[in-house]
Formats: sequence, structure tokens, C-alpha cells
Amino acid sequence: TANAPAVDKVFDKWIVNSGSVTLSDINAASTSFTMPAGAVTLKANWSYNGGGDSSSSSGGGSIIPILSISAADGEVGVYYNKSGDSVSLTIPNKKVEEIISKSTDGVADIDVSGVKNATSAEMPKEALTAFGKADLAVTIKMPEGSVTLNKEAVNSIAGQVKGDTASIELMSVKPEALSNIQKKSVKAGDIVLDINIYTNKNKISEFTGELEIQIPYNGPQPVAVWHLNDA
Repeated sequence: TANAPAVDKVFDKWIVNSGSVTLSDINAASTSFTMPAGAVTLKANWSYNGGGDSSSSSGGGSIIPILSISAADGEVGVYYNKSGDSVSLTIPNKKVEEIISKSTDGVADIDVSGVKNATSAEMPKEALTAFGKADLAVTIKMPEGSVTLNKEAVNSIAGQVKGDTASIELMSVKPEALSNIQKKSVKAGDIVLDINIYTNKNKISEFTGELEIQIPYNGPQPVAVWHLNDA
């Protein structure tokens, strides 16, 4: 018998991660199964304060610490894991539908700006595809600024994703990280940003639609914006 952890969460369903068993009711917080000779690992999915995530459990269940950021102007909670400077978003189908229904102005926004030192956000291909089908643009808010893909770009990029996820990266670049040729084009005090979209660690460099970058700026006016390519 397996029981969902007794915490302030709304239980969703059980998923069998390993072991060949049939649960009596995957949607019940308490379920039963016939224990085989080998080990069994279950995953308990639940919702918390409008968010959704999963915790791995075996037998009575153990809680994995989870972190949450907001989506759809704070109307939806989305859970994530952080590894280094990369944030991996957990957006199950139910959360995707909730974000779509609660998004305003035709934009599904994911706010990762409060995650310290985060420079990239990884989201499921299924979520990106669903946002495109719903005619939504997607905005990822990060500590350095925000990246917005309009709906054409969302569909174009989702169609190029190899594997299960796509990553959007926005990070500051220190002058010493530039090539000698690039350094000649950059003046002291210039802000240099590296903006990338990855799938399976490969860059998606061509797509239809538009990419909009917004960053905070309180320096002198007017402002000139330049594209500094890898060469």
C-alpha cells in the first residue's frame, strides 16, 4: 500500500517509475498493489498553491524539497529544479492548460527572475508546443532581463526541438570572455549579453517570428543597440 505524503498539497495521481505493478487506483491518495519480488518506485504528483510538481516516493513516501516560481502574472505556480545556472521547469499538462487559461494579453509568462544567478530556463517541448497552438507568445523573465518569443517564433522553435526540452539563455558577458576582434567593437561600460536557444545542447539559430529582449537600463541616453555575432 502506498500513501501520498500528508502535507498541504492537493494530490493528483501516482506514476510507476520502476517495477512491474498495477495500482488499484492511480488517482487515489491511498492505493494498493501486489508487491513483486523486486523493488518498486512510485512518483506522487500533486498541486500546491496553484502549482504542480512531483515527489518520488517508495512505500510510505518521502518529500523532495521543491521550489516554485510564478507564471501567468502570478496566477499559476510552476515548480523547478536548479542545476548550476540552469532552471529546469516542471510544467505537466494540467499546469499548461491552467497557464493558457489564465494568461493575459496573448502572452504566457514564466517568471524566473527571482532565482539567483539563473541564466537559462529549460521548458518541456510539449508545453512550448501547446502555447504555440493556443496562439500565445512566451516570455521568460530572468535576473538579467526577459526574452519574449512571439507566437510565430514559439511554433517555429517548438518544431525544431530535438528531444523533450528547449532552453532559453540570457546572460551577461564579461569583456575578458570576448574574442580580440569583439573587444575592439566594445567600449568600456557597454552591456554585452549572450542570447541563445538550445535543444539537446545544439543552438537553434534560425526561426521565423520575432525575439524581443528587455533589460533594465539606467545609463546615459540615447542608446545604440548592436548585434555582435560569434565571429
